[in-house]
Amino acid sequence: MNSSRHPLGKILLGAVVTSLLGCSGNTRPINEGHLPLSQRFDQNSGTIAVVPNQLEQPQLSLASRRSKAATGAAKGAAGGAAGSLLVGCGTGLSGGPFGLLIGCGLGVLAAPFAMVGGAISGADRADVYWSTHDISLLLGAKELLETGLEDHSPQLAVSREVVSWLRSRVDDEVILRSYQGAIEDSVPEELLARVVEIRLTMFGLVVAGEFDESDEDPSVSLIVGVAADTYFVSGDEFVYETTGHWEYLGNSLKYSKVLANKQRFFEKEIGAAADAIARLIVE
Repeated sequence: MNSSRHPLGKILLGAVVTSLLGCSGNTRPINEGHLPLSQRFDQNSGTIAVVPNQLEQPQLSLASRRSKAATGAAKGAAGGAAGSLLVGCGTGLSGGPFGLLIGCGLGVLAAPFAMVGGAISGADRADVYWSTHDISLLLGAKELLETGLEDHSPQLAVSREVVSWLRSRVDDEVILRSYQGAIEDSVPEELLARVVEIRLTMFGLVVAGEFDESDEDPSVSLIVGVAADTYFVSGDEFVYETTGHWEYLGNSLKYSKVLANKQRFFEKEIGAAADAIARLIVE
């Protein structure tokens, strides 16, 4: 049976499509816009050095993230249900009175599914409000994040991924250099015109919803912020420019589970952040 020609097929197809609209996931890396590294350097012009700045660390942070999800979801659900009815009844018109009756009926049946899809879409599009809090208000958070920095070095993880992505995109040699307090001390003079410095700008936990000091086990996500600077020679001067800034918000987990499996938590979340951010830096 060809659903594009049969009235009932078109009714069902329209209802299903309407119920699924908006059910797409969020992309967590946030890119503020930049010229990708794979396009920034001239090809076949020498070695590119990537340097993770592990000496300058950001202040560890605790924040909460809430949205108008209830309002957004309600509006989305209403829109999804209305859309389902309109598609069902509208499509049924092509089948005459009998088709109209069946079309509206199927639209009503599909409305709950459309409401779910619309609610998800509405929640995703809702405005998000951020609040910062004293990190000491969440017991053990400061020590947890210090462990993440010391044992898993987000800057180094991102730098390694940048090297890997660059090697797959350019023909030039790409190397990883350790940071020695200044770029001039970290890279040989002949490489100073083609340097990428990776800096950590944010490292913290984000509580889902309103922050409640009495809640000892909130749902939290790791947030990682990274900036990339490129260095070049202009006349007699050695200068740099920030090419972009990115933030990665990880998966939400109960705080007690994070504490119980902190090494695994950081290994997984920092690894995911490094891959996602490095890909955006390069491409």
